[in-house]
Parts: sequence; structure tokens; C-alpha cells
Amino acid sequence: MRVLMLSWEYPPYVVGGLARHTYHLSCALQQQGVEVHVMTLGQAEDSQHSLEEGVHVHRIAVQRQHEVEFTTTVMETNLTFLEESLRVLDTPGAFDLIHAHDWLVFPAARSLKHLFRLPLVATIHATEHGRCDGLHTLQQHYISRLEWELTYEAWRVILCSQFMKEDLQSFFDLPLEKMAVIPNGIIAPVEPGFLPVVRRKPMVLFVGRLVPEKGVRTLIGAMSAVLESCPESWCVIAGTGPMVQELQDLSTARGVTDRVIFTGYVDDAILSGLYRTAKVAVFPSFYEPFGIVALEAMAGGAPTIVSDVGGLGEIVEHRVNGHKVQPGDEEQLAAEIIGLLHQPEEGQRLVDEAYHRLRHQFSWAEIARQTLSVYRGICVEHASTSWKQDRERPFGLEGARAWGRRMMARQYKGRASL
Repeated sequence: MRVLMLSWEYPPYVVGGLARHTYHLSCALQQQGVEVHVMTLGQAEDSQHSLEEGVHVHRIAVQRQHEVEFTTTVMETNLTFLEESLRVLDTPGAFDLIHAHDWLVFPAARSLKHLFRLPLVATIHATEHGRCDGLHTLQQHYISRLEWELTYEAWRVILCSQFMKEDLQSFFDLPLEKMAVIPNGIIAPVEPGFLPVVRRKPMVLFVGRLVPEKGVRTLIGAMSAVLESCPESWCVIAGTGPMVQELQDLSTARGVTDRVIFTGYVDDAILSGLYRTAKVAVFPSFYEPFGIVALEAMAGGAPTIVSDVGGLGEIVEHRVNGHKVQPGDEEQLAAEIIGLLHQPEEGQRLVDEAYHRLRHQFSWAEIARQTLSVYRGICVEHASTSWKQDRERPFGLEGARAWGRRMMARQYKGRASL
């Protein structure tokens, strides 16, 4: 089986969990016999095509002469994605399907679907409505419409949690039979002997983008009570985002600025050390479709506290493999942090149970197996349709390129109808 996967990000270019998801899924699928071609963004110095751990990675450098608005950037990038994808798909050896990750690559994915009569699989990692707690601007409405169009065009929609399935059924009116729930995965340590390193000053750790939905304000607010009970503790906030100055100002206003450290971006090696050192990892989100950082914290050996929202609430069973709190509740969050700081044996019990679940439920081999099952089911259905039989394009490569550009131009102009 040959699959073309479209993703806005792919390591080493990482913004959020999407890059790691696409990377690990592609590698695991390749190990199960799938030939995977990943189309993604790159820099000017990147080679256009390389074989990385068995995965064909096509990095597209997009050259811009001036700054433009984000949706214009997306369309320009999708035109470049289309150009390279046409070359890949036009080579000998038929592809079986296209797999698009989120709305950012939808314009190119839709054009390729219709040009080559290939079924389209979509993974929706989050929705604009959920990220923004509603749709408040024209751009948010436009993005949400592209998300809906992606689910409409897709043969099957993969979601990372039951929460996301219910969200799309409700908001996009998506049929249940069109959706498949497959969680994110994690690479767990081979051996469970990863007791967190004992530090003189107990560390509370947050990792993630500094945006409103991650709930970092709640954590900073809770640190006042934590420091009263555990004067030697401190908090590390690892990540970047538009709220960094606001959160630093809040830590000053709450009197905890000398015990709350903002690290900015940290690489995987440093992040692994932070997880192993942390006495508690905290993810107090208001919205989280899945929450792969919680799996990463568990894999790193950190006792984990999460908000009981979205996918986080599905990953963590309260007081079994982690603790759960209500989103926005500073007092409850502080009490749970204090409890784990004072009871390291409880933290280790949580770590041991979390390790067991990671190994059995969230391995990338299992995630790839479930994804491949979806692929095969689609291919069987696709083979029996008259749409597949009409694979002969009435134009060559140049005609396909022009047709794809026209399709995307119509879509871009459609913003005016909002």
C-alpha cells in the first residue's frame, strides 16, 4: 500500500503535537509495510526529497517576498504542496489514498483527491470552534468552514478521542459511521524503572503552548497556595506562545515570580530530563482534543494532574493513573499538587499504573495497526465504486496543475461570502 500524507509540520519543525503525531504514525506504518510519502513544509536549505527512517519526506520551501495575512499564506503554501504532490503522484506506481492532517493542507488534498480519483482520509486534531471557545472573527469562521469541507470531502475521518467524535457529530453534523476514533500514541520506556530523580526543591512542571485554552493562568494562581504548604517547591513552564508576557505579569502580580520559571522552547532531550525530574506534571487545560503531553509526562515518569476535559479526561482515570481537577479551579488544583508533593509514594503508584497502560493501549505500533485497518477498509470500498473506475484524467500534468490552481483560487475567493 502507498499513502500520500499531507502535514503542515513534521520534525524537526515542531509547533505542537501534530508534528510528533505525523512522524511516529508514518514510521510505524512504514514498519507495517506501508510506503508512506509525507508532504510537509521545509526551509530553503532542505533537500526536497529524502528517505528518513524508511519514510519518504518531501519538504517544501515556500518563498515569499512580503508579509501577508495567514489565510493567504495557507493558500500560497497549498499551491506549492499541489505542485510537488502532482510530481509524486504522477510517477509510476499507483497510490492508494491521501491522508490529510487538519485544515491547513485541505485545499491541496481536495484537489489531489479529485484529480487522481483517490479516497481522502482526514485526521482532525482540533477544531477552530473548540480552540477559540466559539467563532468570533471572520477568519475563525473561514477556518471552521474549511474544517467542515475537509470532513465532507473525506471518505473517513479519524479522531483522537471520543470527545472529538461527539464534538464533530454535534458541530459539523458528521455521521457516526464516517468517523473512527484512534488515540495518539507514545513511545514508552522499555523498562519501568524510571523513578523521578529526587531534587532538593520539588518541581511542578507544565509543558505546552502558552495560549488561553491551556489554562496556565490557573496553574500560576494555584502556586500561591502550593508555596505556602511547600515553601521549597518551584514551577517550570516550558513552551512558547502569545501569552508569555501576560503570564509573566500574572506571576508577578500573584507574588510568585521568583518561583515560576519560563524556559521558552525546549528540545526533546531537555524535555525528557524535565519529566524525569518533575515531582508533578500539570496540564490544566480548558480545551484539549487529546492531550499527548499527558502521555509524554507519564512516559517520562512524572505523576500527572490534568483537567477533566476532552481527551485528557479519557486518558486519566482519577486516582488510578493520574489525578483530575475541574478546569479553572485554582483551589482544587493547588490541593492536588500539594497532596502529591507531600506523598511521593502516591506519585510512584500513579507512575507505575500509567506505565502499564502506556505499554498496552498507546503504543504507536497499535495506533498504526488501527490506522491501517481503516485504510484497508476504505480501499475495499473504493475498489467497488464507479468513481474509482474513472481514473483516466482528461488532461496531462500541466492541465492538472492549472485545474488545481483554479479550484484553490475559487476556494480562496470564497472568504468574501462570510
